Amino acid sequence: MAPSNRLAGLFASLVVLASATASARPQHRPQRAFERWTEVRSGVRHLERRDGPFAYHVVAIDLRTEGLRIESTDEATALPTQVHRGAHRWTRTSTWARRVDADIAINGNYYDLTRWRSACGLAVSEGHRWRSTYDDRRLNCFASAGFGDGGRVSFFDSRRLRKSGDLPAWMQTVVSGSPALVRNGELVHIRHPRHALYRNPRTAIGVDKDGTTLFLLVVDGREGSAQGMTCREAATVLRDLGAHNAINLDGGGSSALYIAQEGGVVNHTGEPERPVVNHLGFFFDDSTTNARSATPPTVAAPGAPARSPSGLTPFAANAAALRRADPMTFVAPAQGHAAAFGSVASLAVAGVVATRRRRSAANPAIDGAR
Repeated sequence: MAPSNRLAGLFASLVVLASATASARPQHRPQRAFERWTEVRSGVRHLERRDGPFAYHVVAIDLRTEGLRIESTDEATALPTQVHRGAHRWTRTSTWARRVDADIAINGNYYDLTRWRSACGLAVSEGHRWRSTYDDRRLNCFASAGFGDGGRVSFFDSRRLRKSGDLPAWMQTVVSGSPALVRNGELVHIRHPRHALYRNPRTAIGVDKDGTTLFLLVVDGREGSAQGMTCREAATVLRDLGAHNAINLDGGGSSALYIAQEGGVVNHTGEPERPVVNHLGFFFDDSTTNARSATPPTVAAPGAPARSPSGLTPFAANAAALRRADPMTFVAPAQGHAAAFGSVASLAVAGVVATRRRRSAANPAIDGAR
């Protein structure tokens, strides 16, 4: 066979092999877009939404709800002891929530698995400022949210407040993360930390301009068609829901949203629920705020705008809106079978992603989205 013919035959064989590989690989078909608002109980609404590569949950809490308490993990329960031979005593969000009888709970601060260090940045529980916290220049955990009785809330920069400095007397609970997502109604320009620029499962919180509605955003990812979100995309969802200020908390495999009325953890990160250093819990006094609302949940047709039972019109964070907001990070979901060489390239990319995840697992503080 002439050299040119042999090269042509080799090229054809490679194309056939790549095509076979592509057809053999399972295809994740994008799920049909939909959104559903459920009134969990008086003053609490839960949005579940899917659209292309985005799947996420939002819990909107009316901070004026009578009997509402907001608390976080006691530092003493998170510190290592001699009994544990220096290992952590961190707990899963669902375990902590059931232990303290929280109605709703999310994960809180970043933490360092490699050196068994406590929470990154300012943490306060029952008015006690954690003494075991640490700073991390790779994360800059200065974006904080403080809570007090009567639904009082403040989002602020806690730089130089981790160990000392005046905090308002009413501020009994504080969690921190990074980066800030929305500040005074405007999207924050985000370049740091590194994980903010990549799609990951995420946990974020925001509050509206009047300080009356708190938003908990928990983004699915690393499972099925759900790719997670960049911090820019998460910020866009929160801002367009009505958040005037918002921050990003720990994410990746740490993200968890627990809703007691719905049976436990409702989000998905592609791995079993992970123990974390602290949590943020929401408690409702059943003597004043009891059973689930009799109003049936609003279920919108796929892609259609929805209106909650209380009249709030939620933001439909569809693909087009996110593309306009951040064209550099938007990736449309895959459609149909990939071309042969596209499949080979995707296998290479998957290898890079797997390597990056192994590095993050070895040193989770590298990117903060573990």
